[in-house]
Parts: sequence; C-alpha cells; structure tokens
Amino acid sequence: MSSSSAQNLNSKGPASYESGPIKLPRPADCMRDMHGGESHLPEVHTQMRDIKLRVVEALRHRPLVKAIAIDDQSTKLREDAFSLRENAEGTAYILDISVPDVSAFVAPDSAIYNEALRCVQSVRGRRLFPAELSHQVFGFRKLAPSPAITVSITIKKESSVIQSVQIQRTTLQLSQRLDWEMANDLIMNECDDPEEQKVAEQLRACLHLAENLLQNRIANGALEYFDPHSGLYIHPHNGIRNIRQEEASEFIVREFMLLLKQSIGTYALQHKIPMIFLDRPLKAGEKSPSIRDVRAVESDEIERTLARLQRRYEGQSAHVRGSSSCSMKHIGIGAFAAFSSPLRNLADAINQFSLMQEPGSKPLYDPGAMRQLAEYIDYMSKGALAKCA
Repeated sequence: MSSSSAQNLNSKGPASYESGPIKLPRPADCMRDMHGGESHLPEVHTQMRDIKLRVVEALRHRPLVKAIAIDDQSTKLREDAFSLRENAEGTAYILDISVPDVSAFVAPDSAIYNEALRCVQSVRGRRLFPAELSHQVFGFRKLAPSPAITVSITIKKESSVIQSVQIQRTTLQLSQRLDWEMANDLIMNECDDPEEQKVAEQLRACLHLAENLLQNRIANGALEYFDPHSGLYIHPHNGIRNIRQEEASEFIVREFMLLLKQSIGTYALQHKIPMIFLDRPLKAGEKSPSIRDVRAVESDEIERTLARLQRRYEGQSAHVRGSSSCSMKHIGIGAFAAFSSPLRNLADAINQFSLMQEPGSKPLYDPGAMRQLAEYIDYMSKGALAKCA
C-alpha cells in the first residue's frame, strides 16, 4: 500500500499505517459493502465452504457445554451464553461464559479476515463476517451446536473473588434461549414446570452472584451505587432503578460480560499476551463514592446522588493513551480487555486470535503490531476505546 493510499484511507488518522509492523488492507482489497452487504470476492466464498467443513469436524471432538443465552427478542445474532454451577466442595461457583470461536477457522491472512479489518465497527451493530458464517456457523442457535471459546471462572462464594480462570475450545449448545422479559419472569415468579424451575433457580443464583460482583467493583472504585437491602441501583448514565425487578436479567448479563473482560485482561497481562484493552480514563483526582458518602434514602437524596455521579463522569472521553495502564477505574476493573463480541467488534476478534494461539508458537501480533491495530480501530470506529498494553 503506497503512502498516498494510506493517506486516502485515513486522511485524518495516524500519519501512516504502512510504517508499522503490519500491512492494513486497501479499500480495493475488500469489496464488501460497508453498510452490511455481502462479499463479492470469489476467494471469500471458497474459504467459507472450507470453514463449514472444518467446523463440522471440529464439533465432534470438543467437550460439550450447555448454556443459557439472554438477549433482546429481536436479536438474530447471539454471541454470548453462560451457565453457573458449584464446585465439588460447594465452596465456589464456576461460571462458564462462552463466545463464538472464530480464531480456529478464519486465517489471519485470509480474504475473510481482511474484510473484517475493513469493516471494523464503523456502523453500530454490524457484523465483521458474512451472514452465512456469522448467523449459520459461528452465532449461537438453540439446539444447534456451535464452535465456542468457553472461559470458566471459579469464584469464591463468600467473597466473590476470582480463584482461577480456564480457557478452552468447546462445542456450545443452547439449552435455553431467552429474551429479557422471559428471563425476568423466571427470576421473579414461581414456576410449576420442574424444568423451568431449574432454570429459574440458576438465574436467581446468577443474580445473587452479579450483585456481589457489583459490590466488589464499587469497593474497587466504580462510580456506581448499590443498596443490597432494597436492590436500589444508581448509575450516572443509566439513572435509577431496582435491579431485582424488571431489569434483573440485563443486570446479570452486564456484570458477567464485565467479569469476562476483566478475567481475560488479567489473564493476558499475567501471561504477557499482546492484547487490545478498552480505555475510558477518569479525570485526574476523581474517586468513587463510598457507602458513607452516599446515603440514598429519600427521593431527593437519590436525585442528588445521581447528579453527583453524573458530574464525576463529565469530561471523560474515549481515546488511545500512550501509558502502560489498562485499567478502567471508574467501573472498578483493573484490566479490561475487548473479548465478548468477536462477530461484531474487530478488537474482540483480534484479541481472540492473540489469546488462542498454540503454546510456544510465535505471537500472531507483537506489541508494536497490536498497538498499530488499536490505533487503526480507534480511528476507524471514531472512538472504539481501543488501546494496547
């Protein structure tokens, strides 16, 4: 790619992506419509046929994981699922969170991968890969097995502290596919059907765990407020609500996705795996409110609490920072890696490729290349919150 081509592609972005350790595709390399159309490149269709055959073979040899997916009723592409169980001693929860496994089947130098690089996430909610792969092969469907990466997080019951994280390729089968309303109904009401009662009990245990995870984040600096007695929750952007009522299922999924990104980020730092982190830093000198600082009892005090939290968010902007810090202090997380949406967000897909390489193999991206990709994503998505550490 010539310097003039790089300038046309990124007229206001970093000076040149060509000078970095990797080569990013020219517009002519990818003919897929940026607003959701399908690819016209012959090699993409050839690669898709090959991927389908390899997925069928791989699913026969992977351990089977059954899980629950909760999302909006209109969602066609589901890419996260979870299940919760106790360990043998009954002293800890094991939370399995699964996302589609793209990295085992899409080659980093392939036409399909190059199209994903061009797509980034410039259109909100769009997918990186052709629908024939995203919806029919990688996306999670009820009763249809899908290739997945399952992150098993062992969490102490008494403190909700993470004890261990294990990552493996699995075959994912959805045992339940619920929308928000269905999940909330199971959580809040008694069920006559024995099978529904089992699902309801698991969801209630998930809600209890999610509340403990939230309290841990607040203790670590999150700019949020939670009253464990009433269920009252205050967030600067989302306002005031009771998370034990109509929004319980959304709260569970949000906390579990935050935990997934934290667990992957911490794992990557411990094992020195190059990764793209999400970064929305606080202004200097900010700190979170404590229970002593916030006593939301009367309605006017609740409103004042919300206003105070909102003020502490003012001035925060998404950008790439040059420091080695990758923490999200305002949500109480020390390492926050993109990972939960590999079919829609390029940073998540790239991190999956980096994380799931065979032990001892040469890193797919060295830190310099990963930093270049982070800058590319941040610019092309107009603030993807991407940075590299």
